Amino acid sequence: MKLVSIPILSAIIFTSSFVLCKSNEDASAAKTKTQDDSPIKAADATNVLSNGRDIPLIGMGIGNLPSDRIDEVVSFNLQLGSRLVDTARASRNESMLSKAIDKYFEGTADKKDGSEDNVVHVVTKVWYTHLGYERTKIAVGESLRDLTMNQNVDTRVHILLHWPRCDDNIAWMNCEKEERRLPKYVQEAGPPPHLNKDTAWQDSWKALEDLYAEDRNNREANMGRRPIIESIGISNFDWNDMVSLLDICRIKPLIYQGNVWKVFHDPRMMNLLNENNILFQAYNIMNGVHHRKSSAPNAFAVLSRIAAHLSKTRQELHDDQRLETKVTEGMVIMAWLVQQGISVVPRALSNTHQVENSPSSIISLPRMSSEEIETVKNAMSALMKGEDVKVKAVFHNEFMRSIQLHWMNQVTGEEVPVTDQVLPGVTLTIDSHPGHTFVAYCSMKKLRKEYEVTAEYGNSDHFFIHGEL
Repeated sequence: MKLVSIPILSAIIFTSSFVLCKSNEDASAAKTKTQDDSPIKAADATNVLSNGRDIPLIGMGIGNLPSDRIDEVVSFNLQLGSRLVDTARASRNESMLSKAIDKYFEGTADKKDGSEDNVVHVVTKVWYTHLGYERTKIAVGESLRDLTMNQNVDTRVHILLHWPRCDDNIAWMNCEKEERRLPKYVQEAGPPPHLNKDTAWQDSWKALEDLYAEDRNNREANMGRRPIIESIGISNFDWNDMVSLLDICRIKPLIYQGNVWKVFHDPRMMNLLNENNILFQAYNIMNGVHHRKSSAPNAFAVLSRIAAHLSKTRQELHDDQRLETKVTEGMVIMAWLVQQGISVVPRALSNTHQVENSPSSIISLPRMSSEEIETVKNAMSALMKGEDVKVKAVFHNEFMRSIQLHWMNQVTGEEVPVTDQVLPGVTLTIDSHPGHTFVAYCSMKKLRKEYEVTAEYGNSDHFFIHGEL
């Protein structure tokens, strides 16, 4: 089996000629390896898309945000340094967003033309009722109209197809009802997409390609007149739709927006996106991971432990400053994603959470070590699945004879067999907990040794059993 080596406390126990060793195989490597505790750099929080254009990795989501809070939330996030906003045509707040951005820049000194401070990226999406070539062009035109701002703001719009189709098997989708509610000019622009589910999105992609190419060819002429289409992409496409899209497209999607679940449980899709240099932008981060702590408390405790360590390290790096924002589990989650080159667009209403989610907070965190990256990955995966993490107690029988393993009840002293025997050369992995005690026997129980699991949740303890009788 493949083993992951994680540095742990060394404990070597000798008894007669029977030896139980707790692995210290990474000790020498740990002495020579230098930990990069420097914070994530601002440049690391920016991605260069496959078209050569930059996009921030850290932004804010305002989809389905109460309309009476949009002005306040947008203004506060812009003040915190956020320059990426995620919304959708279906959220019906694009015009409110543009007014809030205009209002913010009108009230600040950051009005210099050409200033990067005045560049705002907006991700918006075409709803599935507007799939089809002409319907998509209408939707994009209306989004660009509503996102038009004054000339003090350099607005760069990233347009995605929100869904590849309407699916009546999804409880909240009602294809025919939504079709009947459309304005007549949209209905007359093209056939109902729910009657042509396999190809309507393909026609929409052709429309996005044409609009994007037209904008690139007339970029200078369009600047100042309306927002620039900076990139095109998709959202919520499954494997088969993605393969089909890559097969027919003239221009590859530059952004894929999907549930954070895919990062951990859909490696085939993630590999496909990486191979085609498509940026993954994650949503449902807090609901999908952070808010599931009751289903996997040990995994959440792992994030708390990492947060405490990063907080301490960050304070040491800034010992001349008093840092107001405590490193939280949510910040650890987002820093982990950003460190993997994944974009995050969390939605938050409270000022406290908006500060925690801000680019300045995330880039202030020290980089996680390779061990911390693996530990956080396992904890996040466990939280999403609702399957809690444990300690992996890994026994390597390097003894010339079989051994027996027992778990010992520390209250009663009772020893419960874990397995009949572990043959020479065999490795056995047991899910355990910190503080658990095991007993190893060999040679008809003539040789016995107790040992304790000291690794923390999400980590592993390796025990090498060897010796001669």
